[in-house]
Formats: sequence, structure tokens, C-alpha cells
Amino acid sequence: MASLELNHDIFHQRPEKNGVTQEIKDQIRQQLHLAPKDIFASIESNYPNLTQKQVHYWWTNLMQQQYRRDTDQLISARYLLQESGFTIILHNDTSGIKYVGFLTTFFDSLKNNNEIIIDATCNNKHNYYCLYLFAIYYNVLLTLTYNYNCRQNKCTWL
Repeated sequence: MASLELNHDIFHQRPEKNGVTQEIKDQIRQQLHLAPKDIFASIESNYPNLTQKQVHYWWTNLMQQQYRRDTDQLISARYLLQESGFTIILHNDTSGIKYVGFLTTFFDSLKNNNEIIIDATCNNKHNYYCLYLFAIYYNVLLTLTYNYNCRQNKCTWL
């Protein structure tokens, strides 16, 4: 038979919980264009109890408030693109393979050329490999999407 007695004496002072005031949140909001570590460096001398983790938390929270338009990230991205004046040329955010395609001002500067070919490939967490091809041939926009599903060993052209 064994007997064990344990005593825990606190030899250190417990840290105090310091909330983030509205004033600090406003200063973070004014500097959202900076990285959280840079915001912390600029305001830490005025708030000695403020931690870098608190600044990072509120920077993330305020960035989401500023840019999130929908809980679905693809729908949110489409809304932001539309608000910014980009032309949405393709989108499907309801079923199957979800995508959004848009034109930038760079496209406007190139659209009078006789021939432009742009392609892109992607790999995502669902093991789909996609190839997107956008071509302008004598002022006609041609689009082609190739999808390869690695899990089912299937190829489809959209």
C-alpha cells in the first residue's frame, strides 16, 4: 500500500485577464493593411498588458468582418469581385464542381489582340486536377475546362 500527499503552492502570481478595449480594436482596425506583428509593435508601448495573440485575434476578426460577404468562400469571393467592378464570366456555386471566372482590367488591355491564350492548372484537397483554358481568337472568348478526378479515374470536359 502506498500513500501519496500532494501540495501545490502557487509561487508565481497568476496572470490577470486583460480584455481588449474598443480603443485598441479601433487602432487595430485603422491598421488592417499591416501584419498583426507590425500592428502589435506600433501599439504595444501604449498598452503593456496587450499580447500579440490578442492583436492577431482581433486583426483576423476585423478582416473577416470587412471582407466576408457569405459563409461560403466561393460565393463571398464572387460578391467581392462584383463589388470591385470585375466582370464575372463563369460561375457555379451550387452543385458539382464549383468555380468562378472573372475578367480583370488586364484583359481589357489585351482584348483587341488577334490571338491570346492563357491557361492554368490546379490541384485541390479533393484530388481533382483541373485545367482551365481561356483563349481569345479574333475577339471571341473561348473557354475550355478539363477535369480529372483522381479518385474515380475519370476525365470530363465541361
